[in-house]
Amino acid sequence: MDRLHVTPLGEAQILLEPGEALDPSDSDEDMAQLYAQLQDHGARRLICDLGGLPVVDPVYYGWLERLATLCGVAGMEMVVVNMRPAAAYALARQLDGPPAFACERSVERARRRPLEQPEEGAAGG
Repeated sequence: MDRLHVTPLGEAQILLEPGEALDPSDSDEDMAQLYAQLQDHGARRLICDLGGLPVVDPVYYGWLERLATLCGVAGMEMVVVNMRPAAAYALARQLDGPPAFACERSVERARRRPLEQPEEGAAGG
């Protein structure tokens, strides 16, 4: 997946770095491949690094919401990290409520978050 760089971090955590080639308006194939990788690694947390993204527009936010839904279906937590201030402000202007994902300042802070125990019968557990 050239558009999505996936790195296993250990402790059931995966780092996702969306590439510049990602088209958030046409991501069904990417989502299916990513879901398979997350399942293969037994992931319980997806850390999505947005450090290279200058702004979160409505299309990109829709992609993030779909990704968070995918993680929820799989019984995983999604944490967005390294969001630039301008991107965070643009995102905040679009929200009517809390986002479908957690936010942290860095990958290390996201990794230190306590991992919830998977619910019995959850898709990922």
